[in-house]
Amino acid sequence: MKERYWKRKRYFVDPSLQLGYMVVILITMVITGAVIYFSIWSVFLERISQLQAQTRVVLLFKDMVGSVFSRTNRLLSYYLPILFGLIVLLSIFFSHRIAGPLYRIDRDLDRLIKKGLFSGEIKLRRYDHTRIIAFSKSLNRLVTLLKERIGIERDLEKRLTLLVERMDEGPSLFPQVKKELATVAAEIQKSIKNYK
Repeated sequence: MKERYWKRKRYFVDPSLQLGYMVVILITMVITGAVIYFSIWSVFLERISQLQAQTRVVLLFKDMVGSVFSRTNRLLSYYLPILFGLIVLLSIFFSHRIAGPLYRIDRDLDRLIKKGLFSGEIKLRRYDHTRIIAFSKSLNRLVTLLKERIGIERDLEKRLTLLVERMDEGPSLFPQVKKELATVAAEIQKSIKNYK
């Protein structure tokens, strides 16, 4: 049977998480770029200003540097918005590898808690973040354990109901019912012992 694959329908599922991720990336990029840009140009302009402006070659060199500085700024003004847009799109795409699975886990756990629906495993896409996939596997083991415990509890509830019905049949069955109640109580104690 072919495994079901969930295709991304919305990339922006958790705005607070994804916008925070995007802001951190953009701020880091801007600070790094500004430090590099101003460091290079300040050192370069400092060295040029130390040259004596008496020779014609030095004057031509200073004009050429001014032209390069102006052209560099013009190119940056064209390409930086494109770079920012690309970084925004990529940060939304890659942050969805974290936000998407968290959204799905939250939705499935909410359904489990509010409605008691054990519809199956929490399944994530194979390209989602690996630690979140590992976490979802742990949650799936927990859900399986809960299903087993609930099955045991339902079985005990049925047995107790039958014992109550047998008590209505008369006092002659009380010793036998008492023995069976002790067995059920021992099973409950064994089950509870695993929890603190």
